[in-house]
Amino acid sequence: MNLALRTSLLAVMLLATSIAAAARPERLLADFQTGTVILASSRHHCLRINAWFADSRKQQAQGLMFIEKLEAFEGMLFRYRQRATINMWMKNTYIPLDMLFIRANGEVARVEANTEPLSERRISSGEPVTRVLELPAGFAASWGLDTRSRLLLAER
Repeated sequence: MNLALRTSLLAVMLLATSIAAAARPERLLADFQTGTVILASSRHHCLRINAWFADSRKQQAQGLMFIEKLEAFEGMLFRYRQRATINMWMKNTYIPLDMLFIRANGEVARVEANTEPLSERRISSGEPVTRVLELPAGFAASWGLDTRSRLLLAER
């Protein structure tokens, strides 16, 4: 094998390794605080979610972009300082998600289930909220998370 071909193959292998390493949540989300979110579902389940907290504008812009996998009880909680109608999208987000839009009093205002990966379609809260919880697609339906559900606790 000639030197040019070996160099090209090595470059491709290094690029593939760096892309794979970058997609790991622990690396991409290293600057995010983590904590616990407790939800009460309409089916009377109390659910504990391990969450990354997106508090700054930079973190909220990044969200779960480039993440390739979430475990069943993992998610990201976007926390906003003021009530507002929030618009989300799935640009550069590789996995489908369930989005729970949450009012200041903890009530779930709206659920957007099974969002389309990589879509630039705007997903609106439909009303002023202070938080958005992103979970793996299908989680909300599996556990009865709907507009009768509540966020009970979110702490680091």
